[in-house]
Amino acid sequence: MNTHKPSEKGQIVILLMLVMIVLLAFTALAIDGGMVFSDRRHAQSVADSASLAGAGAAAEYLRGVEADTDIRSICNSDISGVNGVATQAAINRADLNDVTIAWDNISTTHGVFVDCSSPDYLDVIVRISGYTDTAFAHLVFNNQLSYTVESVTRVYDAYSPGYGNTIVSLSPNCATNDGGITFDGNNYIILYDGGIHSNSCLIKNGTSGTIFVNPPSYLPSDTITYITTTNANMMDPAKVQPLPVRVSNPLDPWLWMQEINQDLRNKCDSMPSYGNQTGDTPNEGIPPGRYSRVRLNSANHQLVLQPGLYCISDELTVNGDTFFDIPMTIDGVEKKGVTIYLYPNANVAIAGSVKVDLSAPIDQSEVANNAMLGVLFFMDPNYAGEISINGTSDSIYTGGIYAARANVSVGGTSDVNGRYNIQVVAWDVKVHGGAGLEMNYDPDLLPRIESRLSVLK
Repeated sequence: MNTHKPSEKGQIVILLMLVMIVLLAFTALAIDGGMVFSDRRHAQSVADSASLAGAGAAAEYLRGVEADTDIRSICNSDISGVNGVATQAAINRADLNDVTIAWDNISTTHGVFVDCSSPDYLDVIVRISGYTDTAFAHLVFNNQLSYTVESVTRVYDAYSPGYGNTIVSLSPNCATNDGGITFDGNNYIILYDGGIHSNSCLIKNGTSGTIFVNPPSYLPSDTITYITTTNANMMDPAKVQPLPVRVSNPLDPWLWMQEINQDLRNKCDSMPSYGNQTGDTPNEGIPPGRYSRVRLNSANHQLVLQPGLYCISDELTVNGDTFFDIPMTIDGVEKKGVTIYLYPNANVAIAGSVKVDLSAPIDQSEVANNAMLGVLFFMDPNYAGEISINGTSDSIYTGGIYAARANVSVGGTSDVNGRYNIQVVAWDVKVHGGAGLEMNYDPDLLPRIESRLSVLK
């Protein structure tokens, strides 16, 4: 009987060789992978910095452009447009990192492209491709390992809280005092240089009368827009020009309104309290501060406001003769303009028999005593109050009226002759005029939300 066993000597050598091969493969993978990762990370850093540089240049360019401008109208085929400024800035930044990217072309190895297809924003797109010389992979693959990275930064246009519109209703509902824009009366209503938008419906009452919107060239052709419904009068070309266009995207300045509300609320809470102001005021006016109730009810009396912020906790009611603000010299500089902030439970009623000359600060040099540039009336956006703004043919209103949850009524007893230089952004809006009402929209007289950047990729 043969009891000899086969020898197993040398098998450990084979196992060690296999383990070493695996270890070498992992080592090679780690080295080559690290090299590719490092090159890719560097390229991504270059792309990010170039894209951000281009976007920053575009944002700076837009600071000098009127708010609510259609981005597409200022993108040109050469360096003079906002796209050219952004492209050149991206190229210059990449060049500082020793990377040359092609002008207006991302189909090549390295390129930058500015997408101006939206009216509200532009995208600065930078793409960089490259190759990594490997330590081991080239023994297996004939080609170098390649990579491509991309960075996209979006630049939003500067805009007014109403996005280029004179009148905005924010409510998604269409019900009496709960949403939409209603035009009352049989006389004309003309809006210059601004549109109309309702997050719900548009209603025109009356058997005659016209609504005409005369927009500037930088606004899109759809200057009267709505989301849910209109009535027959609003779609009659003999009564409304241009005809309303149904859209799908609601306007939402809620974040801005919350930020402004917090800012004004903090300022109001720190100002002196004067209780109630009733009746005639002296020619030098009443000082800015907190008031519970401000009333003017007698004929031949006046309510005069010094420049600054007025904070009302109950009511502002004007039925007398005159309501206006006055310029004053403060620290050697003439200041003018007021901001009226309405706490929850405060309402405003200004009668049509009152001659009004009321303006928000329209230039930074005019701002005094906590007033806010371009803001005439601001109601706490969490409160469903009421603001009724009327006046005579001699009345002048200048600035924004912002009341996210309130009902706002705007009108007059006779021709206003284009003296309402305002923007109205509210929950529910009613517009009326005894003989006719003209409203001018000028973004230079309103608060401006500056352009901003958002890194998308």
